[in-house]
Amino acid sequence: MKGAGPFHEIQYKGSQAMKLDVLVFQHKLSGRQKLALESLMAKEEDFNIQEYELLCPGINRRSLQRDLADLIEKGSSRKRG
Repeated sequence: MKGAGPFHEIQYKGSQAMKLDVLVFQHKLSGRQKLALESLMAKEEDFNIQEYELLCPGINRRSLQRDLADLIEKGSSRKRG
């Protein structure tokens, strides 16, 4: 997005938000899964369980692993490594 100007950045962020909302609705994602997907989309890099634990303090690691496995199964994300 470098050099695209403020309007294009706003437009891009808006389209990402709409894409996120569509994915959440289509796949019936939980609030935690939406948070994970939103973080993944914002970073445009790998997202790991440690980062997810930081986003969801107090949630059992196994529950978070199931959330991520469900995202992968639904095709909203893919597993690497």
